[in-house]
Amino acid sequence: MRGPAAYAVRPARPSEVDRLPEIERRAARRFTEIGLDFLADGAVTDPAVFRRACGRGLWVAVRGVEVVGFALSRPLGDDVHLQEMDVVPEHGRRGLGRRLVEAVCAGARDAGARRVTLTTFRDVPWNGPFYARLGFREIDPGQHSAELRELIARELEAGLVPDVRCVMERPLGAFAPS
Repeated sequence: MRGPAAYAVRPARPSEVDRLPEIERRAARRFTEIGLDFLADGAVTDPAVFRRACGRGLWVAVRGVEVVGFALSRPLGDDVHLQEMDVVPEHGRRGLGRRLVEAVCAGARDAGARRVTLTTFRDVPWNGPFYARLGFREIDPGQHSAELRELIARELEAGLVPDVRCVMERPLGAFAPS
């Protein structure tokens, strides 16, 4: 089977988490296309983080038994924060990123969160513009919660320059992505 129907998005299983750092690494290689090599060469998420998120904030995209993408989220104050979303490039452009984001939003809604937040590169096509198509909008820095300000400070320490980054939110009311 080929096409989007060949894939499923579902909560991650503990037996799958050791594969996720490699997916993260492979997806980050796309950043070399735009001169952000340090992201492609940077550290990946510790599998222990993924293990802790199983059953409460970690979704995977699978084709058969092969995990080809994931979305990692976590509570952040009264919100849910989409911490990381990656799809192996060979499986990109099939709607998996959209489906993973929708799974995060559905899970956040079910948990009673008022919105999903994320930080991303404002102008990188598969970052800010992608999320905008899914109903996320940029938040003015004056509206950042204390938790978001702390998260942004950690990103700055990691070398992510704030003038090319943005914080986005998607309220969890009714929304149909375009």
